[in-house]
Amino acid sequence: MGRPEARAAVRHACLAAALCVACAVPAACGGDDSKKAAGGTATQPKASVPVKIVAPADGKRIRAKETKSGAWVATVKVAGTAAAGSTVYFRAGCKPKPCVERTSAGTDGTWSTSLRVRTQPSARFVPIDAGAQEIVASGATVATIELFGPRTPLADSGPSRPRENRARTRPSRVLPKAVLLIGDSLGVGMESALKAELDGWRVEVDARASRPLAAGMRVLKRQSKPPAILAFSLFTNDDPRNVAQLEAAVRATATRSGACAVWATIVRLPFAGSSYTGVNRRLKQLARQEQLALGLQIADWAGAVARQPSLLAGDRVHATSQGYRTLARLHADAIRACAGEDL
Repeated sequence: MGRPEARAAVRHACLAAALCVACAVPAACGGDDSKKAAGGTATQPKASVPVKIVAPADGKRIRAKETKSGAWVATVKVAGTAAAGSTVYFRAGCKPKPCVERTSAGTDGTWSTSLRVRTQPSARFVPIDAGAQEIVASGATVATIELFGPRTPLADSGPSRPRENRARTRPSRVLPKAVLLIGDSLGVGMESALKAELDGWRVEVDARASRPLAAGMRVLKRQSKPPAILAFSLFTNDDPRNVAQLEAAVRATATRSGACAVWATIVRLPFAGSSYTGVNRRLKQLARQEQLALGLQIADWAGAVARQPSLLAGDRVHATSQGYRTLARLHADAIRACAGEDL
């Protein structure tokens, strides 16, 4: 099969897979033939029935029992919707090892199951990841619950509240001055400025135009010994409705032992009527969660553009020369904070 025919076969295979997240992404940055159909038109995400968690609500506090070993145990009823008859897989962030479960959606598309959660008081925030894929794959929706028990401090009692107005205390630590940036065309554009900002650091950049989130995660998976600090310029080429896929990637990279991850907010015009506002809001919410406080920093590119729109080029996706310098500085500040440097 010749190269053109092979590319066509790959595209047709991707369009035929209803849950192929890597193929169902918008192309915002040029340069990747796999993102274009015949005639040069960007492919559109194929419609599918998303998996949704209806209960428990994100942020819900659930009473747990304390075992003799000091662990906390709770039975959590998880319910939601999916494609009728589909299998729904679960992976919850229990400690010391994840909890896994699966169930099936009925003919009306609803599903429910009980998940036995076991963790330690020091790790009482438990993310529940549900998706119509194998457990090892990225989930489709995430809800984070908070366990509380007889030894929970009184200051934490009562319903959980958003942490927007709480001071965030970040334990201090020092990490090596080495970073790997995995990115798309924005990563390409800021590479030289980032290296200048981080003078004296070992800075590696693996960036490519039109790279979606899934491709960036494959780049990370190929790293035999990634540095303690990772930075990402990804998701501008993804459908904003796939925010749960982004959250799964953020959690995976921000919870590595003795490590830290930098993620950036997204600037792009709405795709298929959906804006990236919810994506950016979720990134900031994640950065305020206790379990991610030590391992996650946000480079607020969207905030910088809101204050200074001239940082964007005419396509309202890429940056001007000044914009790339600003984007590099935001990443550099977040990277230094990961390393424990005073800004």
